[in-house]
Amino acid sequence: MFLSDSEVTRRKPDWWSKDAHARVLDREADTACAGIQMLKRLTRLSPIQRQLLAAKKIEVIPKLFELKRKVDAERKAGDPRWVEHYKAYRANVEKGWGQGYALTNEADELARAACEFARAKVDAWEVLAPAVIAAKIARIPKTEKERLEQQVEQSLKTPKPTPPQGRSFSKLFWNKVDDRLDGVLRRTKLSAKWRSRIKKAAHAAIEKGGGTVLGKVLGQAGVKGETKEAIETVVRAAAKKDVGP
Repeated sequence: MFLSDSEVTRRKPDWWSKDAHARVLDREADTACAGIQMLKRLTRLSPIQRQLLAAKKIEVIPKLFELKRKVDAERKAGDPRWVEHYKAYRANVEKGWGQGYALTNEADELARAACEFARAKVDAWEVLAPAVIAAKIARIPKTEKERLEQQVEQSLKTPKPTPPQGRSFSKLFWNKVDDRLDGVLRRTKLSAKWRSRIKKAAHAAIEKGGGTVLGKVLGQAGVKGETKEAIETVVRAAAKKDVGP
């Protein structure tokens, strides 16, 4: 049985028309569900669960139709693998839509899933909004004194950011690190300029933590595979002050 538009759009609470986000959700749902016939199903899923399920449908529908085309081609060609692939196709359909459901066509199924997603967002906001609105009202100071007190309280709760500090290592330590890095880099055909850049990036990763810059430099230099892993191993060991003799 299909739902009519009046059945899909239930009567909203009194505050709904005054809430800007609710009006946005209504417009999105009206657009997504224009001309869409929805099957009437009983469900125990919460609005959030329905929203997640609809989002998953939007993701898998193209993959399911691709699998269906593969099954049809294999069956036509007499390839026995079509049986297993068809079982996988049916299992995924029934998982998302229920036993016995038959997908129509990709465009229609995507449109229905988009409508389900939009309607679930509307229903979810109807449940969540009262708590969100109440929390916002509770946080609004009524007087200048309350506003100042709120600012002080917030500043006490918020820890001051501490600037990242570099780590201090001896010259002997860096000599050991560079010896190990040179041992790895000698196996490459990199120029002296690139070797110097990689060692500087490795030093920065050891001192400040993290390897984002090092990874970027290695990528630009075309270093990958075992060589990349060897350099990163040196850096990890040095960060633990375990560079060996």
